[in-house]
Amino acid sequence: MENFTILTINTWKCDGVYPERIHWMASEIERLNPDIIVCQEVFWTTSGKYDTLKLLQSEQHKKQSSDQSSDEKSRLKYSSFSAARVKDRYINGQFLESASGLGILSVYPIIDSFAINLPDHPADGERIAQFSIVEVNTARLLVINTHLTHLKVENSLRLNQIEAILSQDILKESFDAVLLCGDFNCTEDGITIQYLYQHPDFKVSNAFRRAKVRSARHITLPKKTVSEMLTPEAGDGRCIDFIFLLEKSSQSTLKVDLTQVVLDNPNNAGEFPSDHFGVMASIKVKSKSNQPLSREFSA
Repeated sequence: MENFTILTINTWKCDGVYPERIHWMASEIERLNPDIIVCQEVFWTTSGKYDTLKLLQSEQHKKQSSDQSSDEKSRLKYSSFSAARVKDRYINGQFLESASGLGILSVYPIIDSFAINLPDHPADGERIAQFSIVEVNTARLLVINTHLTHLKVENSLRLNQIEAILSQDILKESFDAVLLCGDFNCTEDGITIQYLYQHPDFKVSNAFRRAKVRSARHITLPKKTVSEMLTPEAGDGRCIDFIFLLEKSSQSTLKVDLTQVVLDNPNNAGEFPSDHFGVMASIKVKSKSNQPLSREFSA
């Protein structure tokens, strides 16, 4: 079986103390050492001045070059970015044309990657999903990265967005594992994720609940400050970020050893690397998909 770890994190555009907090995030990611990272709200300026994905990647290269004993896997040398929601955003005293897109970093080769437009709403704007084929040694993965609408009253829109993702022809192909990751902007008990669990074509499971070992806390959208988090009546927050496993057969070839909430430790000022926490899963997959794909999907 092939082993890999995957992390999903909403990187919070250019908000907060940017890019300093991305350097902090990169340092934490280097410590966690995931094999695949899927990111939402990836900040990227059309001028090329700022690029969160490249910043995370370059920080890992710096760590690698300064530590000759580091494993080759820490390089995260493969990447793909899908731009979305292009507009002017304010950063460091100026407005810059920029995107808040989706991105993936990987230790393993990304052999194909493309994005689709999802149903949207004028009050929200463009929403997309990114599909990436990753080769983990002998195993072929399909990693789907998305960020559903944030509009609280639009449960039906989130449902339509998930339906659009699951209707894609690429899901008819043979993969050793299909992972649906990202910021779903809804909790597990909502109609969108309940629809996933009851989908007629896939057996869908939450990597957090499937894991043999998991962290005690399952919160990914915390209150804004540590003091708020410690206020019992306010609660800790909600879980809206997930890693889902999509399987076509009732006989699973996947094992989830560990799932944990990460990037959840504040600094002395009570700040976090992002306004979301991350979710990271350690997964074992049995290789069986040796037939070629029917076509190149990004063409």
